[in-house]
Amino acid sequence: MRRAISDPIPIHTFAPFDPERVRGIIQAFDDACRALPGQPPSDEVRAILAKRITELAQTGERDPARLCERALEHVESVLARGNEP
Repeated sequence: MRRAISDPIPIHTFAPFDPERVRGIIQAFDDACRALPGQPPSDEVRAILAKRITELAQTGERDPARLCERALEHVESVLARGNEP
């Protein structure tokens, strides 16, 4: 089924992150990049990490170590399935 041009496009909204949460997100991303073999990670892998960390932070996760761990698990899963990052 095709959308009519006048159909509204769903927009996902989220509240902006406070400075403390942004620091945690940055820490999680940096830690995840350092944890990956084959330094530096490809742009595609970095994009997957960034997207997953942001998604997790939007659900309320604040702990940088858990954000990092879960993002690394996600990248591992994507790569194990043979999907291109």
